[in-house]
Order: sequence, then C-alpha cells, then structure tokens
Amino acid sequence: MKRLCLLTLLAPIAALGGTYDDGVHFLNAKDYSKAARAFHASAASGNAAAERRIGFLYYNGTGVEQDGAAALAWFERAAEHGDVESQVNLGKMYENGLFAPQDDAKSAHYFRLAAEQGHRGAQFRLGEITYLGTGVARDPAEAMKWWLLASDPDDDFSKRMNSMLKPTMGKLPTGVVAEGERRARDWKANHMSGN
Repeated sequence: MKRLCLLTLLAPIAALGGTYDDGVHFLNAKDYSKAARAFHASAASGNAAAERRIGFLYYNGTGVEQDGAAALAWFERAAEHGDVESQVNLGKMYENGLFAPQDDAKSAHYFRLAAEQGHRGAQFRLGEITYLGTGVARDPAEAMKWWLLASDPDDDFSKRMNSMLKPTMGKLPTGVVAEGERRARDWKANHMSGN
C-alpha cells in the first residue's frame, strides 16, 4: 500500500519530466530538452537551483529556444528564492545590458544580495561599484569593507583582486580605511552570530 501511495504522489512529477537530479543527469548526458523539462518540473515546487538552470538554458538557447526575457525572469525568480549565482548573474546582466536594459542601480542591488550571502566575487564587485558610486552613493569606506570581506590571503582569486586594488586602497585616507575595517568587523560579527 505504501508503495502505491508513493507512486501516486510521484506520478505528476514523472509526467512533467522528473526531478532536479534527473535534470542534472540529462544535462550531463547532453539531452537538453529532457533536462529543460525536468528542471521545469523541479522549479514548479520552488527549487531555486532548478530555476537558475532554466535561466541558463534560456540564456544560452540550450534545449529551448534562446529567450533573453525568459532567462531574466527565471534568474529573477531564483534570486528571489535566495540563489546566490542567479543574483550574481543578474548583477552582470543589468550591469552590461544583457537581455535587459542597462541599469546600474539594479546591478548594484543584485550584487549586494549576493555579497550579503558571502559571495566573494560579488563582494569585490560591490566594492568597486561603491567606490565609484555606480548605481549607489559613492562611499569609499563601504567599498573598503566589501574588499576586506572578500579578501582571503590563501586564495588566488583574492590575490589577483588585491593586487589590482592595491593602488586604489593605498590612496584612501587613514580614517576611511579605519572605518572600512570597523564596518567589516561589524558585518562579520553580525553574520557569524546568525543575525
């Protein structure tokens, strides 16, 4: 009886094309149309990773007809569900006007969402955006905060970013640096305590 109930519950998912794992399997097997169906079925239940995968399929025109508006909509849906990679993708799309009007404020918004989740690439980019005042108020201390949060002395990415930013950071007044350091400490304290 339990088996019959389980099959009854899974039948609608199977009819739609499968689960997220099925979608990954089909994607790896290069069966993109089946992957799209499986990701759509998984996204119907609010799976943010599936929503992101659908966004990529539409963005690239893989298994579906390329559709920038659909890609943008799926990335936005996933971003609303907290998917950090979708937030970064949207930051880049709005920054560069890819399948969306170029919009510095929206770009900064999505980079901030990802940065707040600890995405180091987004933290570096948000630091640059904040330093320059692109789509947000210019705030060198806030920029320093994000650059410090993104830094990891053992990481090659951080080393490359830090070497690029060193001339800029070296020009910041001592008070700005100290304020950025204080903000970074406060951010870490709030995020490590679960606030």
